[in-house]
Amino acid sequence: MGSKSNYAENATLNHLLSGTKYVGLITAGDDSGVTEPTSDSAYARQSVTFTVTGSQADNDGTISFPFATQDNGTVELAVFDALTGGNFLYLMSVSNGPFTYNTDERIEVLAGDATITED
Repeated sequence: MGSKSNYAENATLNHLLSGTKYVGLITAGDDSGVTEPTSDSAYARQSVTFTVTGSQADNDGTISFPFATQDNGTVELAVFDALTGGNFLYLMSVSNGPFTYNTDERIEVLAGDATITED
């Protein structure tokens, strides 16, 4: 079994995360797909841009989800290439997550607190 070179890791992140991407909340997920809290009328993926340094990418600005209209339990963050539908690209590591998505609460991730790594 092989692994990517540092160059390949950097190139992968730059290719997949260049331009605007979209972050969604997920209640479950793995390589086969994810489940988003779409039953919440306030829920929508949020736009994000990343800065790639070596084999790590960090969010450039605050990611802010609207106040929840219903409880959806524990959620994590995933990156997609479209506002709706599209391709699931990465699960993200968040320094203050995972989160609990509760009615009348907002989830915010400050700039630099969401990280994606290629290893």
